[in-house]
Parts: sequence; C-alpha cells; structure tokens
Amino acid sequence: MKGERRELTPQMKKRRRKKNIIGFTFILPSLIGFILFMAYPLIYSLVISMMDYNMFKGFSGSTFCGLQNYIDAFHNEYFQVGLKNNILLMLVAVPILLILSIIIATLLNQKIFARGALRAASFLCFSGKVSNAFCKAI
Repeated sequence: MKGERRELTPQMKKRRRKKNIIGFTFILPSLIGFILFMAYPLIYSLVISMMDYNMFKGFSGSTFCGLQNYIDAFHNEYFQVGLKNNILLMLVAVPILLILSIIIATLLNQKIFARGALRAASFLCFSGKVSNAFCKAI
C-alpha cells in the first residue's frame, strides 16, 4: 500500500549509513570552519562580555557581572553618541549608495557613447584596490 514503510534489511541499513557518512564528510570542512571562525569566537566574546575580565590574569582573575557591562555601556554618553551616529549613517548612507549604484548600473547597461570605456573605468577602481592589496601581501 501507498504510505506504508517497509522494513529495512541489514544490507539496506548499511548502505544508508555509508551514504550518510559520505554526506557528512562533504560538509565536515565547512562545519569545522564555521565552528572555528564563527561559533567559538561568538560564544567566547559573549562570555567575556558578561565578566569583569582581567586581561592579565585570564578567567581565574575575572568575576561574573552579568549584564552590568551592557547597562554601563548604554548609560555611557560617548556610547550613545556613537550608536546614534552609526544608526544615522546606516539610515542615510546605505540607501543613497544603493540607489546611486543601481542608477549607474542601469546607465552602463544602456547603449550610450563609450559604454565600454565607462565600464572599464568603473572597474579600474576595484581592480586597482585588489592589485594594490595583492602587491602588499607579496
């Protein structure tokens, strides 16, 4: 009947387990990278942010203070000014840059005089930064 599950034989279970292991080995490098470079630093920074952390003594010389660090930060005048400036920058600069880049991309897609030269000129800014960074790395 449709919808009924048949019993798996030991050979079918072994084949399914082998396929699962192969699949896990494909995602293992990404999983290790995620844990090493994303999850561990995030958790570690959250733990440190809730402590009165002593950099010279490490965790042994630190005491847990909970959310007090966040409360102190939000009551700090300089933090409030910085947060306000960042929010203002995000609300003003990002939409303006997005709109301008869409307009420029649309213009460079039209049949206009020296379209190829304008495309190359707009790409030169990017390629110059990349080659500069590459040369500094060498």
